[in-house]
Amino acid sequence: MCVGDGAALSRTVRLPGNRADIRERSTTVALHLLRRALSDPAAAVAEGSSTAS
Repeated sequence: MCVGDGAALSRTVRLPGNRADIRERSTTVALHLLRRALSDPAAAVAEGSSTAS
């Protein structure tokens, strides 16, 4: 995901389960990432650059 100042924010996750489980969990992960970026963009970018979870 790219935040307002052009910084890229990404996560690497390993999701167990079948196709339906993975689709549901990946949506949840994406929405949490979006929520973090919208609630405090500076913290989300700083967190994204120091860890990949």
